Amino acid sequence: KILSCLPRYVLRMTNLRHIGVVSMVAAIAYLWSPKDRIYRVQEAFRDTAPGEFIEINGVRTHYTIQGSGELIVMIHGLGSGWSQAFGDMIPHLTKTNTVLAFDLYGVGFSDGTSENMDMERIVSHLAQLLLKLSVRTKGLTVRPFTLVGYSMGGAAATGFALEFDSLIKNLILMAPAGVKVPIPVEGELIKIPIIGDLLFQAVAPFIIKNQLPRGHIKGDDFDETVKAHRHSNITARTKHHPGYVRSLLSSVSRAASLL
Repeated sequence: KILSCLPRYVLRMTNLRHIGVVSMVAAIAYLWSPKDRIYRVQEAFRDTAPGEFIEINGVRTHYTIQGSGELIVMIHGLGSGWSQAFGDMIPHLTKTNTVLAFDLYGVGFSDGTSENMDMERIVSHLAQLLLKLSVRTKGLTVRPFTLVGYSMGGAAATGFALEFDSLIKNLILMAPAGVKVPIPVEGELIKIPIIGDLLFQAVAPFIIKNQLPRGHIKGDDFDETVKAHRHSNITARTKHHPGYVRSLLSSVSRAASLL
């Protein structure tokens, strides 16, 4: 009986060794991968973008600036670009104000990067965008303005306001990140350094397509039309935007720096 179990035991050990070797190779590849890589949005997908593009340190940022009057700057939340988060609001706001909204690196139609999407990175991104647009707007983007942050963008807006308080006229936080909500077990696992990164890269398409359309709280109660629309948008981004998964991973695993 003991001898009959040996083939299965040896097979299991062999499989474990294979898994160990593959994991080690993947870990080495991750550690030695370029830290300044740019993930370009596929051209066919980029051509569907509703806004304009500007290069910041060689990375194309998707943004819109429209209207007239005092400036309102808007920062979107996790996983959705400005057109998804604020597309319905902007036409109303531009009746009395100038509105600037942009996609963070790796989200919406902006190129992704291999750098961590932490507070410092997001604040720097917005600061450089404002400076780049200052000539075009005749200095409007470097004078005090109203800053709006939605969800995780609320935490980012708070971080920007702390760093550049002299630029903030009003700070508006919409359902801001910072309140503890239930996180699926896979969300906790991907916070583990290196191992979480490798795991997320392997199962990201499944997690993103099945969890994000549901949201975090009572996602099953969402209207089916809303879930289908979100699922379609997420599917398109995972297919045509190489930096999207990387950006989500970095944002989730380093969320503590945004809270």
